[in-house]
Amino acid sequence: MSEALERAQATLVSMRAAIQEIQARLEELAVRAAERERDREISLLSIREVAALMGISVRHVDAMVAQGKLPQPVRLGASRRWTFAALREWTQEAQAQAARPELEDAARRRSSGRPRRVVLDRH
Repeated sequence: MSEALERAQATLVSMRAAIQEIQARLEELAVRAAERERDREISLLSIREVAALMGISVRHVDAMVAQGKLPQPVRLGASRRWTFAALREWTQEAQAQAARPELEDAARRRSSGRPRRVVLDRH
């Protein structure tokens, strides 16, 4: 009986060591992921990269910048670059603005005071 107990304790000790090793690796991966995210945030994208990222043409990117629909690029000599962070922020703002009219329309419909028309499917 004590031999079985000793084997179980040895197994438990080795499992704890394995768990600690896995935790150390996970922490290392988390640090690497944070570094990659930081690098991506400050990376500068060319107009071709922006177009590819958005699934539109380079001309369309130019048109959107001219219309003020995209953030202005950073100029580096003759080249134009966008930061990934600026594009992400612009995307989040655009999504928030796109959601607002739907919410306002829904609120207006609820508060209109008119009864809603209900259509029953009769089969």
